[in-house]
Amino acid sequence: MTKTAREKMMAKINAHAKKLDAIKKKTEVKTYREYILDFITEMDDICITATDEVQFLIDIEACADMLIGRLRTIDPGIHAEVIFNNPKDWKDLRAVGVTITWSDNYRKLNQGIDEQEFVDVTDLLFMN
Repeated sequence: MTKTAREKMMAKINAHAKKLDAIKKKTEVKTYREYILDFITEMDDICITATDEVQFLIDIEACADMLIGRLRTIDPGIHAEVIFNNPKDWKDLRAVGVTITWSDNYRKLNQGIDEQEFVDVTDLLFMN
């Protein structure tokens, strides 16, 4: 059986729509909570692949720096700090939360947000 001209055109339209959706997803701006979730996923990957304490700490610090860089795409004047638990063994190190202090300019543009916010990782994971 051959496809009719209408079926061929619909197939082209659907393929084009899928391409546009993929482009749209790439250009969507993430929220700061989504960036923190990405950080947690990356940190879990580091925990799995780490072979020694030094490499682990270097990778975790780089990951935390990357999170802060991503948060600065939302607010260039942001101050953020990742809070970790205090384990006895480096293999048990986990992020507890992220303290975010928004800049004055960002607060002026976004009325109603608090100057400082603590994003609890556990609450964040249960919300998603």
